[in-house]
Amino acid sequence: MKHTLILTLAVAFGLTFFNQALSAQNQSQNEKPKSIEEMAAERADALGTKLRLEYWQVFYVDSILQTNLKGLEEDFKLLKESHVSMDDIYIDIQDKWMEKTDQAFKKIFTEEQWKRYLASGARRTIKEREKRAREKQESSLEILKDGKE
Repeated sequence: MKHTLILTLAVAFGLTFFNQALSAQNQSQNEKPKSIEEMAAERADALGTKLRLEYWQVFYVDSILQTNLKGLEEDFKLLKESHVSMDDIYIDIQDKWMEKTDQAFKKIFTEEQWKRYLASGARRTIKEREKRAREKQESSLEILKDGKE
């Protein structure tokens, strides 16, 4: 049960920067959850409108989201099957896929679109990821330092 809860929360957290994915988490028990393809398409359309993307960019955003959300889901499934219960590992996996998504978006967005994307909440999630990475690195360095003494 705990693994299922952690997996569900990690997936939901990993999708927070995909604003519309939150609605899938809040659906009633009677409704069928949205598929990755549906979530990706809705988010791509929303970003298309918000960032004023060209048609081809919306297509790429949808493809990027589908690929990366499936990768995230597969990684979480492997962790769950391996009975991994450490939340930090799930967060690391989620951060990896969010970083891949942001890097792919940056390649297809114009400078103005990228600025709008960052202003839409992505800047905060990127800073949070960077902070977690720094803390993890500092923690690793402390462990290495303590091991040498």
